[in-house]
Amino acid sequence: MKKAVDFLYSFVYTFSLLFVLFVPFPYYLFPFQEQVNAFLFTKPLIALSPHLFHIRYSSNIISSDSTLMYTLVIVLFTTALITATFLLRLSETKKLKLYTLIRTLLIYFLAMQLLKYGFDKLFKTQFYLPEPNTLYTPFGMLDKDILYWSTVGVSHGYNVFSGLLEIIAGLLILFRRTRILGLMFAIAILLHICALNFSFDISVKLFSLFLLFISTVLLSPYIKSIHTFFIHKKFAGVVVEDNQSLFAKSKSVKTGIKFFIIGLIVMEALYPAITSGNFNDDKTPRPFMHGAYEVKEVLMNDSLIRPVDFPIKKIFIHRNNYIIFQNQRDEMQDYKLEVDQLKSKLVLTDYSLKQIDLTYSYSAKDSMLVFDYYEKKIKFNVRAKTLNWKKLPALKRGFHFRSDSGN
Repeated sequence: MKKAVDFLYSFVYTFSLLFVLFVPFPYYLFPFQEQVNAFLFTKPLIALSPHLFHIRYSSNIISSDSTLMYTLVIVLFTTALITATFLLRLSETKKLKLYTLIRTLLIYFLAMQLLKYGFDKLFKTQFYLPEPNTLYTPFGMLDKDILYWSTVGVSHGYNVFSGLLEIIAGLLILFRRTRILGLMFAIAILLHICALNFSFDISVKLFSLFLLFISTVLLSPYIKSIHTFFIHKKFAGVVVEDNQSLFAKSKSVKTGIKFFIIGLIVMEALYPAITSGNFNDDKTPRPFMHGAYEVKEVLMNDSLIRPVDFPIKKIFIHRNNYIIFQNQRDEMQDYKLEVDQLKSKLVLTDYSLKQIDLTYSYSAKDSMLVFDYYEKKIKFNVRAKTLNWKKLPALKRGFHFRSDSGN
């Protein structure tokens, strides 16, 4: 029985360490982690994945919940099983030091993730304000993940609340005296996040499950003490791991190392906001001509036709430099967009890299976008009126204690 327990501990800690080290993650202060791991694993995983998953994958990038990501996790899982058998041969002292080192790494990793996602919510960069094309898409035509993302994105208050919860949990985990409370807090938060990811088919299922997994692993040594406190109403002393003794014996050096690491974690979490100056994404300036436009007038070879007879109903300029056309059946077609203001041209690029040039004019005073294009030697002149998408009911600010209190 003891050997089985020892093997389980060895496997759990080894797998957790491999996941943290080798699953690519977009760090700002440590970008080499993602680059090195992509370099090491991408080609082997492309060769291996067809043997594990008998389906054709659509991406050669190790991204969240992709086929290559699952292949990588299977490789790390197998490697952890093999490594764990060798770790059993280590002395108890060496194993204890190794496990303590891994626990320390997992504590800082979990705290960093909670702080990163917490500040992303606080500054509205995770659940951003829905783009005009999303707001004008009929409800039933949106995927569940976009529906959830957009619904949360319209509420600044909810983002601040949920972001602060994650930030508080991350800060509590960083300090030994509050670590148990922080881990319990983190498990509750991550259970909710996992439920959302699975219920709305949001593609960070694997990563959120891993964060929940390591939260449970980190809390497991305290389970007996927690049970005694809550069930038997007795306070039992807990074993507090002396993480910093792995690095130094001097108290001042220990403290210095700890706060240096905490500083790096906080900088990693705050780096995007500090470098961009974006502390509320709702108020970040949008690109030129960003917004929604409704086709009001169309000339076909200089002859006026009804807008309803024209295939394009609305036009959207996306903040990420896309132009999106909505047809009469509310279907969307998007193109990468470059705006050449000097030549008054819109350069559209489709997914086959074919380019289309449109001559345009834009008047902010009249709120009109006018552009010409040719199709099968037929010239179309399109006049589209700016829509005030920020006045839509979904973006209307308001709060009512009473359901019959009116507007």
